[in-house]
Amino acid sequence: MVDPEVEADLPGIVLWELTTPVDLRRGRDPFVRDRLRELASRVTGGVAIEARHDEIVHAYRVAFRHTGLDPDVDRTPYEAALLERLRHGGFRSQDVVTDALLLALLDTKVAVTAWDAALLHGPLRVVLIDGAIVLADEEQAVAPLWGASAEALLPTTSTAEVRLAAVTPGGVPAVAAWEALDRVADLLAP
Repeated sequence: MVDPEVEADLPGIVLWELTTPVDLRRGRDPFVRDRLRELASRVTGGVAIEARHDEIVHAYRVAFRHTGLDPDVDRTPYEAALLERLRHGGFRSQDVVTDALLLALLDTKVAVTAWDAALLHGPLRVVLIDGAIVLADEEQAVAPLWGASAEALLPTTSTAEVRLAAVTPGGVPAVAAWEALDRVADLLAP
């Protein structure tokens, strides 16, 4: 699932995938909003500064550097979420999927991405296309390695199944990746 050329640059990188049924027509889960509020109350400037020393966050920071990103400018997903909380005074509840992804990230420090499974073709892989590392299916690039997904592939209220993926750099325990995927799947379950 990871192109050998990419793995040579990022030893230990792993792509984790899970497809799960969902019902996105329902409203936002009060549990998730309450949990986001609770987590926001624990995040201070000190917590955000110290996050870089966490083993999972550190692994992402190293991987960012290896791919040409400066993690002090292009923040790792977890650090970016903490900074957004500090800027806005809380974690903003947006929609069912985004809230589930955020909660899993805050609980595990592993970023998960979700797509409408019906819009993807075959398994995902981490590949090099035109000098950029991307996530791709058999027909298309679906997202830059550390960036936002193509809008047209994101889940909507008519989505019946979502494909979840987490890309972890070397140094991130497998249990953290599976916990993140499982957390999102549980929160989106019908």
